[in-house]
Amino acid sequence: MADTEKRLDRLDGSMAEIHDDVDSLKAGHEKLLKASTEASQKVGSMEKQLILLCTDSSQKFGTLERQFALISETLARMEARSFSDMTKGRGIASTSHSPVQVVKLQLR
Repeated sequence: MADTEKRLDRLDGSMAEIHDDVDSLKAGHEKLLKASTEASQKVGSMEKQLILLCTDSSQKFGTLERQFALISETLARMEARSFSDMTKGRGIASTSHSPVQVVKLQLR
């Protein structure tokens, strides 16, 4: 009987240690779960901000691209017109500027 009581006492001690270990593991798991949830929320918020930033940037680049295309078209028309005027014997005249005098320099 004394032998059985010793075994039961050891078993009770072992069970208490197992319960303590399970409680520690449970507490650690709850901390990890809470930290994981908070991190997920922060990452989700950052992801939303990045999506908004990318959308805004894409729209701005699209607008810039259209503006550059319009500028290129305008410059091409101006260039084509200036070349067509030159082939007809006409130059581009401007009344706002006086003619530029060309001076030849001699190198020594």
